[in-house]
Amino acid sequence: KVNKMLKPAILYKEELIKKYQNTWFDEDYKYYHSSYERTPNIESDTWNYIQFVSLDDNNEVIGYLRANIARTNMSISSLGIINFSDDILTFGRDLHEFLEFLLDVKKFNKINFNVVVGNPIEKSYDLLIKKYNGRVVGFYEKDYLINNEFHDSKIYEITRENYLESKKNKK
Repeated sequence: KVNKMLKPAILYKEELIKKYQNTWFDEDYKYYHSSYERTPNIESDTWNYIQFVSLDDNNEVIGYLRANIARTNMSISSLGIINFSDDILTFGRDLHEFLEFLLDVKKFNKINFNVVVGNPIEKSYDLLIKKYNGRVVGFYEKDYLINNEFHDSKIYEITRENYLESKKNKK
């Protein structure tokens, strides 16, 4: 079950696209836009994608969460995660809820995703991986060009098995 702050992105398509487009030339989003399309394709296709928006208490879009599904091994091949607000607490809670939805409800085998090394969110992803017994799989050198400088990327993996083990250890 998904919490009340996460809703299917398609229901908020116009608002989401406007929020997204407002980040195009914002230096704070340079790492995100180095690796994702300029305007999100909000899909009605839930076979290949899972897309949610994160909402605040006023029912306004504060973030976007996307998972690309690899059906050949029932895994998530990449994540798109963007917070449009300063509400780190709500968005962080929704991100955890999203990951738990993928691993608990949809029972995907694993989640693979990456981050541009140097992105301020990298430290938070490292903590997230630790919390869910995930791991850093490796690095790609000079994987993204941002402001005419090459940056490496770090690849993460969370398996469902390790995630379930982390839940047991919390109890």
